[in-house]
Amino acid sequence: MTHRSKKVRVARGSCASGRATKAPNNTENVTTESPLDYMLRVMRDPGTDDERRDAMAKAALPYMHARLTSVDGQALDNEGGPVSFTWKPPQK
Repeated sequence: MTHRSKKVRVARGSCASGRATKAPNNTENVTTESPLDYMLRVMRDPGTDDERRDAMAKAALPYMHARLTSVDGQALDNEGGPVSFTWKPPQK
């Protein structure tokens, strides 16, 4: 035996005619500044208190500098021989 789902009727508002509605024209408060630009602007403003500037610097840090995952390298020891190494950051 198959079960059919019941259709649920939803009350429609003034848009029931199927016409597309216009988006509100609120362009006076729209800004094109990205969150990173805002953080940098606050951080660089000398009139802002130091605690807020520090908080903005900490918040912007991940967007400016990628987290280092590992470093593979090679150096010379005291006798001129090659030494290979791998550094990985400590796990939290």
